[in-house]
Amino acid sequence: MNKVLLVGRISSTPLMFESKNLKTYARATIAVNREFSKDITDFISLTIFGNTAEYFKKYVNKGDLLSIDGSIQTSNYKNDKGEIVNSFSVVPIAVKHLEPRSIVLARTTSKSNDDYNTAIYEPKANNSNHQQATFSEDENSKDDVPWELDL
Repeated sequence: MNKVLLVGRISSTPLMFESKNLKTYARATIAVNREFSKDITDFISLTIFGNTAEYFKKYVNKGDLLSIDGSIQTSNYKNDKGEIVNSFSVVPIAVKHLEPRSIVLARTTSKSNDDYNTAIYEPKANNSNHQQATFSEDENSKDDVPWELDL
């Protein structure tokens, strides 16, 4: 089983890309403290595809505290010297903001705001072979940004 759970802060603004077959994907890095040594931080690469990439583009910013549920993806390539370079990244499947919207807004602007619910992105089982994103708003939300993305 290939399962990863990370809790940390996004260390750079997520960057959006388009693959050769015109699929959108994003890359970001999450800073995660080691479990037994809070003085050591690992910066783990994220490669984000599909609807999760769209979620990152719209709602995830540098400094956001997230819980990431995903899997490890490995790859390799030949560098300019002809050496094979191995790399890995985590591919998020479910993403949850762990801070209220007011804290996120306070960090990014000087304005204060009411307390908001946390944002959640979790894919849900679909009977068809493809998934379609739908947005739903929590009844306690005071923002016009949907805080939950259901697939």
